[in-house]
Amino acid sequence: MENPKELRSDADFSFEFFPFEMIIEILSRLPVKVLGRFTTVSKLWYSLITSYMFINKHLKDYSISLSNKSYSSGDSSSSSATPFSSVLLIPIVLKELERHSYSMFFDSTFDDNGSFEIPMLYHWLEILYVGNSCNGIICFTDQKAFFGRKVYLYNPVIRRMKLISHNCFADMMFDRNKVFCKLGFGFCECTNDYKVVRIHYVKDEESKMLGNVAPEVEVYSLNADNWRRIKANVECIVNYRSVSCNGSIHWLARKKNGRIFDAIMSFDIAHELFCETDLPVQCHSLKDGTLLVFKGLLAIFKDGISIREYEGYKCYELWVMREYKVAKSWTKLFVLETKRSVVKAFGFTKSGQLVMQMHGDRLASWEPEGNCLKHLEIDGFLHHVDASFVESLVLYEGGCFASAETNTIVAETSQSMRIMDSRELLSSMDTLKVPIHGDEVAVRVAADVASLECGISELKSLCWRRPALVCIMAKPRDSPSTVQLCVENYCLLIKQDDLGYVPESLRDFLANPEICFVNVGPDRLYLGPFFLERNGIEFSHLVYRVLRKHYFSRWGLKPLADEVGVVLEEYPARFGLDCRTEAFSAEDVKWAIYHVYASFRISSKLFGSL
Repeated sequence: MENPKELRSDADFSFEFFPFEMIIEILSRLPVKVLGRFTTVSKLWYSLITSYMFINKHLKDYSISLSNKSYSSGDSSSSSATPFSSVLLIPIVLKELERHSYSMFFDSTFDDNGSFEIPMLYHWLEILYVGNSCNGIICFTDQKAFFGRKVYLYNPVIRRMKLISHNCFADMMFDRNKVFCKLGFGFCECTNDYKVVRIHYVKDEESKMLGNVAPEVEVYSLNADNWRRIKANVECIVNYRSVSCNGSIHWLARKKNGRIFDAIMSFDIAHELFCETDLPVQCHSLKDGTLLVFKGLLAIFKDGISIREYEGYKCYELWVMREYKVAKSWTKLFVLETKRSVVKAFGFTKSGQLVMQMHGDRLASWEPEGNCLKHLEIDGFLHHVDASFVESLVLYEGGCFASAETNTIVAETSQSMRIMDSRELLSSMDTLKVPIHGDEVAVRVAADVASLECGISELKSLCWRRPALVCIMAKPRDSPSTVQLCVENYCLLIKQDDLGYVPESLRDFLANPEICFVNVGPDRLYLGPFFLERNGIEFSHLVYRVLRKHYFSRWGLKPLADEVGVVLEEYPARFGLDCRTEAFSAEDVKWAIYHVYASFRISSKLFGSL
C-alpha cells in the first residue's frame, strides 16, 4: 500500500490540476487565522491573501459563509455553527497587570474564542476610549489622546495597528477644560477608504458649547494617511458612542446644552456632510437611550412603561427606523420586561442578540424575536463591548491599508503621483497604491510566475463586463521588457525580463475572445498571431473609428481627454520610452502607469460611444 505522505508529496500544493479561480473562492470563505497560516504555503498564496482585492472579497464572502453555516445548521446556537460564527469583542481592564486585554467570544454561544492584549502599556486608570469598529478594525484612543493627540486603528485578529498622531487642531487641544472631542469611524465603499471624523467642541466665554464658538471638524483618510479640516455646520452636541449604517456615522445628539437627546446626527462618509434626523415622537427628550443597528436598520433601545411595574418589572422598548432618514417610519418592534434593570445596551451581534449590562455588572443577551433573555457567565470589568465585531484581513501587511512601516504605497502629498523609486517598485511583489488625479490606482508588480498568476486572477475578476476592456502597453519584441495591463483602477506591471518569456497564462488571458485589448504603447504591439487579429485594436485606430480624426502620441492625452469628457491632469509625453526594466527610471514608471490608466479611461469613454 502506498504511503499517504508520499501521495501528498507528489501533488504538494500543485495548482496545475486545480483552477486558480476555485482556489480564490475557497480561500475567501476561510477564517482569518487560517489564512494567516496559509500565507506561508507559497509566494502565490501570500501574494493573493495580502492583496487588497482579496481582502475586500474575503470581507464579503466570509460573512456570506457565516450566514449559510448558521442557517444550514437549523439552530444558530448549535455547536456546529459555533466555529463559523462571528465573534464578540470585549475589552477588559486587568488591574493587577496594569494593561488592557481583550477577550473574544462566539456570538451564537458566547463560548470563549481566546484573549489577547493591546500592544501598548497603559496605567489601568487611563481607560481606553473605544469608538465603533468597522470591518474588523477598532478605532480607539486613551483619555489623553482623546483630547487631541493620538488615535489608533487596530485589527486585533491579525495584530496590526495604525497610529494616527498628527491633526489639524493640535495647538488648541491641550486645554481639556475648554475643548471636548467626539469621534466617529466608518468605511466609504465609493472610494474603498476608512475614515475617522473628529468634532471639536469649544466652550465660549460663558462656558457654553454651541455658543459663540462654532465646532471645528476634521476628517482622517486612511488612503491618504492625513487629517483634513472640512467646513461643516454642526448644530448638535453628539454622544460619545457612534454606530455606522448606510454609509454614514450616526450619533444621538442634543440641539442645545443639557443631558436630553432630541435628534440623531449623521455624517455621510463619502460626501463628508452632516445632517439631522428626528427621533420618534415617543422618544423625544431621550435621556438614557442607546442608538443601535438592528438587521441593517437604525434602532433605539430605551426605557418604557411596564403594565406590571407594581410587580417589580422594568420595561424596555426597541424602536426601528424602517425607512432610512424618514422620521415617520419609526416603529416600536419589541418590548422587553425584566425584573433586573438594564444598565447599558452595547449592540446587536450578527446572530441578532442584543448584548446588555444588567444591574450588578452582569452581562446578558436578549433575542428580541423569541423574547429570550439569557445571563452570560463572563467575568471582568466591562468598559466596552463590541457586539458586532467581525474578523477581517484589513491592515494586513502588504494589503492596501497597511501601515506606513510596510511596503504599501500611501499618498501623503498633493502631488498627482508619488511612488517609490524604480528599484524598490520593480522588486516589490505587493500591491502598491498610486494616486492619479484624485483616483488611486492599485499596481501589482509581477516578477515571478506566482505573482503573475495572482495578478492575472485579479484582472479576470475585474473583467466581468461583456465585452470587457483592457489596456495594454509593452514592447515584447525588445526583450527584456515590461508589460502593463490596466482594468478599471488596477494595473498589472509584469517584469518580463525576470520571467524570461511570455508565460502561457498571459497568452491565454490575451487570447480571451470576450476581452478587447487596446494597445496604448508607443509602438505596435505583437504578442502572437492571435492578438491583434482577433481581439485587439490600436489606440489610435479606436480614436479614429469613434471621432473620425487622427491621433498622434506626441499630442499627449490631455486634449483627447478633454474632447471625450474625461477629467485628466496634464502629464508630459515621453518619446523613445525604453520599456526594458534595466533602463526603467522612476520617471518612466510614473509615465507608464499614468499613460496606461489614462488611456483606459479614455478608451472606456470611446467604447461607450460605439
